[in-house]
Amino acid sequence: KRARLGALAAACAAMVALAVPLGLTQRDDAPGPTATTSTCTARTLGVSRASNPGLAADCDVLLAIKSALGVSGWSAGDALRHWRGVTLGGTPERVTGLDLSDNRLTGSIPMQLGGLTALTALDLSGNMLSGDLPAGLRDLPPTLATLRLAGNSFTGCIDERLRLAETNDLATLMAARGLSWCPVTTAPQGALAAGTYELHGDLIIDIPADGPRVQRYVRIVAGGGFHYCLSDVIETRQVCFHAQSGQESLRGSVYRSSRHGASGAGDPASPAGLETVFDKIAATVRTVP
Repeated sequence: KRARLGALAAACAAMVALAVPLGLTQRDDAPGPTATTSTCTARTLGVSRASNPGLAADCDVLLAIKSALGVSGWSAGDALRHWRGVTLGGTPERVTGLDLSDNRLTGSIPMQLGGLTALTALDLSGNMLSGDLPAGLRDLPPTLATLRLAGNSFTGCIDERLRLAETNDLATLMAARGLSWCPVTTAPQGALAAGTYELHGDLIIDIPADGPRVQRYVRIVAGGGFHYCLSDVIETRQVCFHAQSGQESLRGSVYRSSRHGASGAGDPASPAGLETVFDKIAATVRTVP
C-alpha cells in the first residue's frame, strides 16, 4: 500500500514539473470570469475611443448617469448598443436616444446629461426623480425633438429653452407640480453675453458662448410688422426676426451712418465665425410662452 502511495506522489510531482515547460502556469493578468470595468472601452463601443471620441464621451456620460440614478443593466463590459433604453444612430455613431421611463429611478438629474450632444429623444417620465431641473439640461442640443419629464417630483422652475423640443410634456409637468418658466432677462442695449434673452417681450433667443459677440441692434417696421435685429458689435452684418412668427426675415449688411458710408462702402470686415453664430441664434428663436 505504501508503495502505491509513493508511486502516486511521484506521478503528481512529475505532472507539476511538466506544467512549466508546457506553459500551463496561471497568468496573473488573466481576467477572471467576473471581471468588470467602470470605463468605456473598445469592447463597449465597438470601436476604439480614438476613432470615435464623440461616442466615447457619450458612453462616459451614461456611466455618470448610471452612478447618479442607479440605472441597472448597464455595464462597460457589454456592448453599448445592447444597453437597455439606449439608441445609437448617425455616422459616426452617437447616442441619439435615451429612454429610462418607468424605471423607478430616484435622485436628481445629473448635470452631465447635457453632455449628450447628439440626443434627439429623451424620456425620463414615470420615475421618482426630484430636485430642481439642472442647468445642464439647457445644454441639450437643438436637435432634441422629443422630451418627456412628467410623472416625477421636480421642483423650482423650468428653463424656457427646453420648450425647443417639438414634442414635450412640459405643460403636463407644470400643471401637476405647479411649476413655472424660469425668468428670462430682457436683452439690454449693447453687447450681449452668452445666455437667454427676451427681445422686447415678444421673442426669446439664445446667445452662444462661442464665436464673435453680438448686440441688440435695431427694431424696424417692414410690411406692417415688427422685426427685431442683432448685429456684431462693430455693426457690419445683421440678422433680423419677425416679431410674431420668430422666422428669420433678413440677413445682410448693416446700413452704416454717413461716417462709414452706405453698407459695403468702407465697412470693416465681418468677424470670422459670425454667420455660424447667426445660424445658432436662428435655430433657437421662439415666441414667449
